[in-house]
Amino acid sequence: MLRTLLWISEVRIADDVAAAWREHQRNLNREVRDAEQRERRLSQRPGDRVVVGCRSAVSTLLTGLYEERHHAAESEEHCADLTRELKNRLGFVVDERQGSPGDVRGALAALNDDLPGARSRFADLMDEERTALHALAPLEEKRRLASGPTISDMDGMTQYEFDALIQRQLEASGFQTLHQAPRVIEIVRSGQRGLVYCANAQDPGRGGMIHLRNVVAAQRLLEADDFSSVLLIGNQPYVSRAALRHMESMTCVLHHIDRYELQQWIEWGTPLRTVMDR
Repeated sequence: MLRTLLWISEVRIADDVAAAWREHQRNLNREVRDAEQRERRLSQRPGDRVVVGCRSAVSTLLTGLYEERHHAAESEEHCADLTRELKNRLGFVVDERQGSPGDVRGALAALNDDLPGARSRFADLMDEERTALHALAPLEEKRRLASGPTISDMDGMTQYEFDALIQRQLEASGFQTLHQAPRVIEIVRSGQRGLVYCANAQDPGRGGMIHLRNVVAAQRLLEADDFSSVLLIGNQPYVSRAALRHMESMTCVLHHIDRYELQQWIEWGTPLRTVMDR
């Protein structure tokens, strides 16, 4: 009788541990579904500094959630196996060579001890995402209050429209300008002549890159007319590796304004000098 009562108690403990892991897994599944929905919505929005930051935050969260969900599923499966083993041993004499009852109890204790750590890691993942999104809140406010053309507007502009926009913004920043040719604007301030090369593309997409030929073209124009520096402006989110390596090897002064700096300058109204100094 006593042995039966002990067995019943052990089975209840095993069921409780399994139930706790199932509940933890349900919580993980809920957050995974919510995060995946946010990721899908973000993938449909034009890429700007805020959207890219949100994508990064949700991607980091999902990576952690997937790992924790896998761990929870394994732990729940272990609990189910141990519970079945306990139930199957009712009324039988245990052969120690096939495993000791203490092994089952020890495994259950380990699974129970592991649960607080799993819950803590889950909470940390959610806190990290909230912290990342909170850091993006000031940028979201800037975007909400922005009066200039949006980065999405710039993506849809013709080359002439984009050049004209950049020229107006340069003049507002205190430069004298001359539109030499498509993509090419000469600037003068304090007696110094410089060159602006617009390496933009229509609808660049999430993986759009400034090409090596854009950098080579800007360098050629700079060296042909003895300009003091060149400002390369692009609405693409990336620069190709070959272009980056070439830029690092150039002896002339080249400044690069990428997609997110372009958004800060044109859309949010951040002064050009502030953008370039970051």
